[in-house]
Amino acid sequence: MQPIHDLAATLMRRSDELAAHTEEPGKITRRYGTPALAEVMGIVEGWMRDAGMQTRRDAIGNLFGLLAGPSDDCPRLMLGGHLDSVRDAGRYDGVLGVLSAIATVEVLRDREEPLPFAIEVVAFADEEGVRFHSLYLGSWSAIGALPPGLLDATDADGITVRQAIRDWGFDPEGALEGSLAECEYIGFVEAHIEQGPRLEVAGIPVGVVSGIVGTRRAHLDVYGTAGHAGTVPMADRHDALVATSEIILAIDEGGRSHENAVATVGEIAVRPGASNVITGGARISLDLRHPDGAVVDELYDEIRTRSAAIAARWKVDIAWRTGQKVEAMSCDDALSGALAAAVEAAGHEPVRLFSGAGHDAVAMSRVMPTTMLFTRCKGGISHNPAESIASEDAAATIDVLVRFVDAMAAMHGR
Repeated sequence: MQPIHDLAATLMRRSDELAAHTEEPGKITRRYGTPALAEVMGIVEGWMRDAGMQTRRDAIGNLFGLLAGPSDDCPRLMLGGHLDSVRDAGRYDGVLGVLSAIATVEVLRDREEPLPFAIEVVAFADEEGVRFHSLYLGSWSAIGALPPGLLDATDADGITVRQAIRDWGFDPEGALEGSLAECEYIGFVEAHIEQGPRLEVAGIPVGVVSGIVGTRRAHLDVYGTAGHAGTVPMADRHDALVATSEIILAIDEGGRSHENAVATVGEIAVRPGASNVITGGARISLDLRHPDGAVVDELYDEIRTRSAAIAARWKVDIAWRTGQKVEAMSCDDALSGALAAAVEAAGHEPVRLFSGAGHDAVAMSRVMPTTMLFTRCKGGISHNPAESIASEDAAATIDVLVRFVDAMAAMHGR
Protein backbone atom coordinates (compact mmCIF):
# COMPACT_ATOMS: atom_id res chain seq x y z
CA MET A 1 0.00 0.00 0.00
CA GLN A 2 1.32 3.44 -0.90
CA PRO A 3 1.93 5.81 2.03
CA ILE A 4 -0.75 8.48 2.21
CA HIS A 5 1.81 11.26 1.79
CA ASP A 6 2.87 9.68 -1.52
CA LEU A 7 -0.78 9.58 -2.60
CA ALA A 8 -1.12 13.25 -1.62
CA ALA A 9 1.93 14.13 -3.74
CA THR A 10 0.31 12.28 -6.64
CA LEU A 11 -2.93 14.20 -6.06
CA MET A 12 -1.04 17.50 -6.28
CA ARG A 13 0.69 16.44 -9.52
CA ARG A 14 -2.59 15.29 -11.00
CA SER A 15 -4.22 18.60 -10.13
CA ASP A 16 -1.45 20.38 -12.02
CA GLU A 17 -1.92 18.06 -14.99
CA LEU A 18 -5.67 18.70 -15.17
CA ALA A 19 -5.10 22.46 -14.89
CA ALA A 20 -3.31 22.38 -18.25
CA HIS A 21 -6.56 21.38 -20.01
CA THR A 22 -8.51 24.57 -20.53
CA GLU A 23 -10.56 26.57 -23.01
CA GLU A 24 -8.43 29.67 -22.42
CA PRO A 25 -4.64 29.43 -22.62
CA GLY A 26 -3.05 30.81 -19.48
CA LYS A 27 -6.26 30.38 -17.50
CA ILE A 28 -8.21 27.43 -16.11
CA THR A 29 -11.65 27.41 -17.72
CA ARG A 30 -13.66 24.22 -18.30
CA ARG A 31 -17.34 24.67 -19.02
CA TYR A 32 -19.84 21.90 -19.60
CA GLY A 33 -19.72 20.25 -23.01
CA THR A 34 -16.34 21.66 -24.07
CA PRO A 35 -13.32 19.77 -25.46
CA ALA A 36 -11.27 20.86 -22.43
CA LEU A 37 -13.70 19.18 -20.06
CA ALA A 38 -13.87 16.09 -22.28
CA GLU A 39 -10.08 15.79 -22.12
CA VAL A 40 -10.08 15.99 -18.33
CA MET A 41 -12.91 13.43 -18.06
CA GLY A 42 -10.90 11.04 -20.21
CA ILE A 43 -7.75 11.44 -18.12
CA VAL A 44 -9.62 10.95 -14.83
CA GLU A 45 -11.40 7.89 -16.22
CA GLY A 46 -7.98 6.39 -16.89
CA TRP A 47 -6.89 7.05 -13.30
CA MET A 48 -10.08 5.43 -12.03
CA ARG A 49 -9.35 2.31 -14.06
CA ASP A 50 -5.73 2.25 -12.88
CA ALA A 51 -7.10 2.30 -9.32
CA GLY A 52 -9.10 -0.85 -10.05
CA MET A 53 -12.48 0.71 -10.75
CA GLN A 54 -14.99 -0.13 -13.45
CA THR A 55 -16.09 3.08 -15.17
CA ARG A 56 -19.18 4.37 -16.93
CA ARG A 57 -20.59 7.64 -18.23
CA ASP A 58 -24.25 8.59 -17.84
CA ALA A 59 -26.61 10.38 -20.20
CA ILE A 60 -25.33 13.88 -19.39
CA GLY A 61 -21.66 12.91 -19.23
CA ASN A 62 -21.06 12.42 -15.50
CA LEU A 63 -18.25 9.94 -14.86
CA PHE A 64 -18.60 7.09 -12.36
CA GLY A 65 -15.97 4.65 -11.11
CA LEU A 66 -16.90 1.56 -9.07
CA LEU A 67 -14.72 -0.44 -6.70
CA ALA A 68 -16.86 -3.54 -6.51
CA GLY A 69 -18.21 -4.88 -3.24
CA PRO A 70 -19.04 -8.45 -2.15
CA SER A 71 -22.03 -8.68 -4.52
CA ASP A 72 -23.59 -6.86 -7.46
CA ASP A 73 -26.49 -5.56 -5.39
CA CYS A 74 -24.60 -4.69 -2.21
CA PRO A 75 -24.87 -1.16 -0.77
CA ARG A 76 -22.62 1.60 -2.09
CA LEU A 77 -20.80 4.48 -0.45
CA MET A 78 -20.30 7.39 -2.86
CA LEU A 79 -17.38 9.84 -2.83
CA GLY A 80 -16.50 12.54 -5.33
CA GLY A 81 -16.76 16.05 -6.71
CA HIS A 82 -16.86 17.85 -10.06
CA LEU A 83 -14.42 18.56 -12.88
CA ASP A 84 -15.91 21.65 -14.54
CA SER A 85 -14.73 25.08 -13.45
CA VAL A 86 -15.58 28.75 -13.36
CA ARG A 87 -13.75 31.10 -15.72
CA ASP A 88 -10.13 31.72 -14.77
CA ALA A 89 -10.44 29.24 -11.91
CA GLY A 90 -8.14 27.65 -9.39
CA ARG A 91 -7.05 24.04 -9.72
CA TYR A 92 -8.62 22.42 -6.65
CA ASP A 93 -12.30 23.47 -6.55
CA GLY A 94 -14.26 20.30 -7.35
CA VAL A 95 -11.12 18.47 -8.49
CA LEU A 96 -10.00 17.81 -4.90
CA GLY A 97 -13.16 15.80 -4.23
CA VAL A 98 -12.58 13.56 -7.23
CA LEU A 99 -8.85 13.03 -6.78
CA SER A 100 -9.03 12.45 -3.01
CA ALA A 101 -11.75 9.86 -3.66
CA ILE A 102 -9.53 8.06 -6.17
CA ALA A 103 -6.64 8.16 -3.69
CA THR A 104 -8.92 6.68 -1.02
CA VAL A 105 -9.84 3.85 -3.37
CA GLU A 106 -6.14 3.22 -4.02
CA VAL A 107 -5.66 2.66 -0.27
CA LEU A 108 -8.72 0.42 0.07
CA ARG A 109 -7.96 -1.61 -3.05
CA ASP A 110 -4.78 -3.00 -1.52
CA ARG A 111 -6.44 -4.16 1.69
CA GLU A 112 -6.67 -7.90 2.33
CA GLU A 113 -9.94 -7.53 4.24
CA PRO A 114 -12.77 -6.61 1.81
CA LEU A 115 -15.33 -3.91 2.48
CA PRO A 116 -18.96 -4.94 3.09
CA PHE A 117 -20.06 -2.40 0.48
CA ALA A 118 -18.91 -0.99 -2.86
CA ILE A 119 -17.20 2.39 -3.25
CA GLU A 120 -18.50 4.55 -6.09
CA VAL A 121 -16.52 7.63 -7.14
CA VAL A 122 -18.34 10.31 -9.13
CA ALA A 123 -16.96 13.19 -11.19
CA PHE A 124 -19.88 15.46 -12.02
CA ALA A 125 -19.77 17.19 -15.39
CA ASP A 126 -21.31 20.54 -14.41
CA GLU A 127 -21.60 21.94 -10.92
CA GLU A 128 -20.59 25.57 -11.46
CA GLY A 129 -23.27 26.33 -14.06
CA VAL A 130 -21.09 28.88 -15.86
CA ARG A 131 -22.24 28.10 -19.38
CA PHE A 132 -26.00 27.87 -18.79
CA HIS A 133 -26.40 29.61 -15.41
CA SER A 134 -27.67 26.27 -14.10
CA LEU A 135 -26.65 25.12 -10.63
CA TYR A 136 -25.78 21.42 -10.22
CA LEU A 137 -26.65 20.41 -13.78
CA GLY A 138 -24.69 17.15 -13.46
CA SER A 139 -25.94 16.06 -10.05
CA TRP A 140 -29.57 17.08 -10.70
CA SER A 141 -29.41 14.84 -13.77
CA ALA A 142 -27.83 11.97 -11.82
CA ILE A 143 -30.67 11.90 -9.28
CA GLY A 144 -33.39 12.28 -11.95
CA ALA A 145 -34.39 15.80 -10.84
CA LEU A 146 -33.27 17.86 -13.84
CA PRO A 147 -36.19 20.16 -14.78
CA PRO A 148 -37.24 19.33 -18.37
CA GLY A 149 -37.47 23.04 -19.19
CA LEU A 150 -33.79 23.46 -18.45
CA LEU A 151 -32.96 21.54 -21.63
CA ASP A 152 -34.15 24.61 -23.54
CA ALA A 153 -31.95 27.09 -21.64
CA THR A 154 -29.31 28.70 -23.86
CA ASP A 155 -25.73 29.82 -23.47
CA ALA A 156 -24.33 33.14 -24.71
CA ASP A 157 -24.14 31.73 -28.25
CA GLY A 158 -27.76 30.57 -28.30
CA ILE A 159 -26.88 26.88 -27.94
CA THR A 160 -29.39 25.00 -25.79
CA VAL A 161 -28.55 22.57 -23.02
CA ARG A 162 -30.26 19.93 -25.14
CA GLN A 163 -27.95 20.61 -28.08
CA ALA A 164 -24.84 20.83 -25.90
CA ILE A 165 -25.56 17.40 -24.40
CA ARG A 166 -26.11 15.95 -27.86
CA ASP A 167 -23.00 17.62 -29.32
CA TRP A 168 -20.95 16.18 -26.45
CA GLY A 169 -22.09 12.71 -27.46
CA PHE A 170 -24.73 12.09 -24.80
CA ASP A 171 -28.52 11.84 -24.53
CA PRO A 172 -30.59 14.89 -23.47
CA GLU A 173 -33.78 12.92 -22.92
CA GLY A 174 -31.93 10.27 -20.95
CA ALA A 175 -30.44 13.05 -18.82
CA LEU A 176 -33.89 13.56 -17.30
CA GLU A 177 -34.19 9.98 -16.07
CA GLY A 178 -31.46 9.68 -13.43
CA SER A 179 -28.41 7.42 -13.47
CA LEU A 180 -27.73 6.15 -9.96
CA ALA A 181 -27.57 2.40 -9.45
CA GLU A 182 -30.70 0.62 -8.26
CA CYS A 183 -29.24 -0.28 -4.89
CA GLU A 184 -28.98 1.07 -1.37
CA TYR A 185 -26.67 4.05 -0.99
CA ILE A 186 -25.08 4.40 2.44
CA GLY A 187 -24.38 8.02 1.65
CA PHE A 188 -22.41 10.61 -0.31
CA VAL A 189 -19.31 12.37 1.02
CA GLU A 190 -17.81 15.29 -0.89
CA ALA A 191 -14.35 16.55 -0.01
CA HIS A 192 -13.84 20.18 -1.05
CA ILE A 193 -11.58 23.13 -0.39
CA GLU A 194 -13.13 25.34 2.26
CA GLN A 195 -13.30 28.46 0.04
CA GLY A 196 -12.98 30.53 3.20
CA PRO A 197 -10.36 31.38 5.87
CA ARG A 198 -11.79 29.74 9.00
CA LEU A 199 -9.70 26.56 8.98
CA GLU A 200 -6.54 28.51 8.24
CA VAL A 201 -7.25 30.94 11.09
CA ALA A 202 -7.89 28.00 13.43
CA GLY A 203 -4.73 26.19 12.29
CA ILE A 204 -6.68 23.04 11.39
CA PRO A 205 -6.28 21.14 8.07
CA VAL A 206 -9.83 19.78 7.72
CA GLY A 207 -13.34 20.40 9.02
CA VAL A 208 -16.80 18.84 8.82
CA VAL A 209 -19.56 20.72 7.02
CA SER A 210 -22.81 21.14 8.94
CA GLY A 211 -24.90 22.56 6.10
CA ILE A 212 -25.03 24.60 2.90
CA VAL A 213 -26.66 27.96 2.26
CA GLY A 214 -29.85 28.55 0.32
CA THR A 215 -29.30 30.32 -3.00
CA ARG A 216 -31.47 32.42 -5.30
CA ARG A 217 -30.39 33.86 -8.64
CA ALA A 218 -31.87 36.28 -11.15
CA HIS A 219 -31.01 38.63 -14.00
CA LEU A 220 -32.31 42.20 -14.08
CA ASP A 221 -32.87 44.09 -17.33
CA VAL A 222 -33.07 47.87 -17.08
CA TYR A 223 -34.49 49.75 -20.06
CA GLY A 224 -33.78 53.45 -20.57
CA THR A 225 -33.41 55.61 -23.66
CA ALA A 226 -30.20 55.84 -25.65
CA GLY A 227 -29.19 59.28 -26.85
CA HIS A 228 -26.30 61.49 -27.86
CA ALA A 229 -23.93 62.15 -24.97
CA GLY A 230 -23.40 65.73 -26.06
CA THR A 231 -26.91 66.88 -26.92
CA VAL A 232 -29.34 65.40 -24.38
CA PRO A 233 -29.54 67.62 -21.27
CA MET A 234 -28.96 65.88 -17.93
CA ALA A 235 -32.49 66.66 -16.76
CA ASP A 236 -33.99 64.91 -19.79
CA ARG A 237 -32.04 61.68 -19.63
CA HIS A 238 -33.32 58.16 -18.93
CA ASP A 239 -29.91 56.59 -18.38
CA ALA A 240 -30.18 52.86 -17.76
CA LEU A 241 -26.64 52.57 -16.43
CA VAL A 242 -27.05 55.30 -13.83
CA ALA A 243 -30.21 53.62 -12.53
CA THR A 244 -28.52 50.23 -12.62
CA SER A 245 -25.57 51.58 -10.64
CA GLU A 246 -27.91 52.64 -7.87
CA ILE A 247 -29.64 49.25 -7.97
CA ILE A 248 -26.26 47.54 -7.57
CA LEU A 249 -25.58 49.63 -4.48
CA ALA A 250 -29.02 48.72 -3.12
CA ILE A 251 -28.22 45.03 -3.64
CA ASP A 252 -24.95 45.41 -1.77
CA GLU A 253 -26.68 47.27 1.08
CA GLY A 254 -29.33 44.56 1.25
CA GLY A 255 -26.72 41.87 1.71
CA ARG A 256 -25.00 43.85 4.45
CA SER A 257 -28.26 44.49 6.31
CA HIS A 258 -28.95 40.78 7.01
CA GLU A 259 -26.55 38.86 9.24
CA ASN A 260 -24.85 35.95 7.43
CA ALA A 261 -26.36 37.03 4.08
CA VAL A 262 -24.36 37.75 0.92
CA ALA A 263 -25.64 39.55 -2.17
CA THR A 264 -23.53 39.71 -5.31
CA VAL A 265 -23.69 41.28 -8.77
CA GLY A 266 -21.11 39.39 -10.81
CA GLU A 267 -22.14 40.30 -14.36
CA ILE A 268 -23.02 43.57 -16.07
CA ALA A 269 -23.64 44.36 -19.73
CA VAL A 270 -24.69 47.66 -21.28
CA ARG A 271 -26.24 48.65 -24.61
CA PRO A 272 -25.20 50.10 -26.98
CA GLY A 273 -21.85 50.36 -25.21
CA ALA A 274 -20.30 53.43 -26.84
CA SER A 275 -18.46 56.24 -25.04
CA ASN A 276 -20.53 58.97 -26.67
CA VAL A 277 -23.95 57.36 -26.24
CA ILE A 278 -26.19 57.43 -23.16
CA THR A 279 -26.83 53.85 -22.05
CA GLY A 280 -30.16 52.62 -23.34
CA GLY A 281 -30.19 49.25 -21.61
CA ALA A 282 -28.30 47.32 -18.95
CA ARG A 283 -28.40 43.78 -17.59
CA ILE A 284 -26.98 42.58 -14.28
CA SER A 285 -26.88 39.26 -12.47
CA LEU A 286 -28.02 38.75 -8.90
CA ASP A 287 -26.85 36.03 -6.51
CA LEU A 288 -28.33 35.86 -2.98
CA ARG A 289 -27.29 33.40 -0.25
CA HIS A 290 -28.12 32.76 3.41
CA PRO A 291 -28.24 29.69 5.69
CA ASP A 292 -32.01 30.25 6.10
CA GLY A 293 -34.04 30.04 2.89
CA ALA A 294 -36.72 32.32 4.37
CA VAL A 295 -34.14 35.10 4.73
CA VAL A 296 -33.11 34.60 1.09
CA ASP A 297 -36.73 35.11 0.02
CA GLU A 298 -37.12 38.13 2.28
CA LEU A 299 -33.99 39.77 0.90
CA TYR A 300 -35.04 38.97 -2.67
CA ASP A 301 -38.39 40.70 -2.16
CA GLU A 302 -36.72 43.71 -0.53
CA ILE A 303 -34.35 44.13 -3.47
CA ARG A 304 -37.21 43.89 -5.95
CA THR A 305 -39.12 46.62 -4.10
CA ARG A 306 -36.10 48.93 -3.85
CA SER A 307 -35.18 48.34 -7.50
CA ALA A 308 -38.68 49.27 -8.66
CA ALA A 309 -38.50 52.52 -6.67
CA ILE A 310 -35.09 53.36 -8.13
CA ALA A 311 -36.32 52.64 -11.66
CA ALA A 312 -39.34 54.89 -11.14
CA ARG A 313 -37.18 57.73 -9.84
CA TRP A 314 -34.87 57.56 -12.86
CA LYS A 315 -37.81 57.05 -15.25
CA VAL A 316 -36.57 53.74 -16.61
CA ASP A 317 -38.23 50.32 -16.79
CA ILE A 318 -37.03 47.16 -15.11
CA ALA A 319 -37.74 43.49 -15.82
CA TRP A 320 -36.71 40.50 -13.72
CA ARG A 321 -35.68 37.14 -15.17
CA THR A 322 -35.82 34.72 -12.26
CA GLY A 323 -33.14 32.05 -12.15
CA GLN A 324 -32.69 28.94 -10.06
CA LYS A 325 -33.65 28.77 -6.42
CA VAL A 326 -31.99 26.16 -4.22
CA GLU A 327 -33.12 25.63 -0.65
CA ALA A 328 -30.66 25.52 2.25
CA MET A 329 -29.46 22.04 3.19
CA SER A 330 -28.36 20.45 6.48
CA CYS A 331 -25.84 17.61 6.35
CA ASP A 332 -26.86 14.20 7.67
CA ASP A 333 -26.24 13.98 11.43
CA ALA A 334 -25.13 10.35 11.52
CA LEU A 335 -22.81 10.63 8.51
CA SER A 336 -21.36 13.93 9.77
CA GLY A 337 -20.82 12.41 13.20
CA ALA A 338 -18.88 9.52 11.71
CA LEU A 339 -16.82 11.95 9.63
CA ALA A 340 -16.11 14.10 12.71
CA ALA A 341 -14.98 10.98 14.58
CA ALA A 342 -12.60 10.19 11.70
CA VAL A 343 -11.20 13.73 11.86
CA GLU A 344 -10.61 13.34 15.59
CA ALA A 345 -9.06 9.88 15.14
CA ALA A 346 -6.63 11.45 12.65
CA GLY A 347 -5.48 13.81 15.41
CA HIS A 348 -7.37 16.97 14.44
CA GLU A 349 -10.01 19.00 16.21
CA PRO A 350 -13.41 18.06 14.69
CA VAL A 351 -14.67 21.55 13.93
CA ARG A 352 -18.02 22.08 12.20
CA LEU A 353 -18.40 24.68 9.44
CA PHE A 354 -21.34 26.03 7.45
CA SER A 355 -20.72 26.38 3.72
CA GLY A 356 -21.50 29.69 2.06
CA ALA A 357 -20.89 28.13 -1.35
CA GLY A 358 -23.15 25.67 -3.13
CA HIS A 359 -22.08 22.09 -3.83
CA ASP A 360 -23.35 18.94 -5.53
CA ALA A 361 -24.03 17.65 -2.02
CA VAL A 362 -27.19 19.78 -2.11
CA ALA A 363 -28.65 17.71 -4.93
CA MET A 364 -27.38 14.40 -3.58
CA SER A 365 -29.00 15.05 -0.19
CA ARG A 366 -32.37 14.67 -1.94
CA VAL A 367 -31.80 10.95 -2.40
CA MET A 368 -29.26 9.79 0.19
CA PRO A 369 -27.55 10.81 3.46
CA THR A 370 -24.93 13.41 2.61
CA THR A 371 -22.08 15.25 4.26
CA MET A 372 -18.91 17.14 3.30
CA LEU A 373 -15.29 17.44 4.40
CA PHE A 374 -13.62 20.83 4.01
CA THR A 375 -9.87 21.14 3.37
CA ARG A 376 -7.93 24.24 4.39
CA CYS A 377 -7.03 26.55 1.50
CA LYS A 378 -4.49 29.36 1.57
CA GLY A 379 -6.05 32.70 2.44
CA GLY A 380 -9.51 31.24 1.94
CA ILE A 381 -9.14 32.10 -1.75
CA SER A 382 -11.14 30.19 -4.38
CA HIS A 383 -12.57 30.75 -7.86
CA ASN A 384 -9.23 32.42 -8.48
CA PRO A 385 -5.88 31.32 -9.98
CA ALA A 386 -4.33 31.93 -6.52
CA GLU A 387 -6.36 29.03 -5.08
CA SER A 388 -3.90 26.83 -3.17
CA ILE A 389 -3.72 23.90 -0.74
CA ALA A 390 -0.73 22.25 0.93
CA SER A 391 0.27 18.67 0.16
CA GLU A 392 0.09 17.93 3.90
CA ASP A 393 -3.56 19.03 3.92
CA ALA A 394 -4.28 16.85 0.90
CA ALA A 395 -2.77 13.99 2.91
CA ALA A 396 -4.98 14.84 5.90
CA THR A 397 -8.01 14.77 3.60
CA ILE A 398 -7.16 11.31 2.25
CA ASP A 399 -6.35 10.04 5.75
CA VAL A 400 -9.71 11.19 7.12
CA LEU A 401 -11.62 9.70 4.18
CA VAL A 402 -9.92 6.32 4.64
CA ARG A 403 -10.66 6.37 8.39
CA PHE A 404 -14.25 7.33 7.64
CA VAL A 405 -14.68 4.43 5.21
CA ASP A 406 -13.19 2.04 7.76
CA ALA A 407 -15.63 3.31 10.40
CA MET A 408 -18.56 2.85 8.03
CA ALA A 409 -17.33 -0.67 7.24
CA ALA A 410 -17.32 -1.50 10.95
CA MET A 411 -20.85 -0.15 11.28
CA HIS A 412 -22.02 -2.29 8.36
CA GLY A 413 -20.68 -5.55 9.63
CA ARG A 414 -17.10 -5.97 8.45
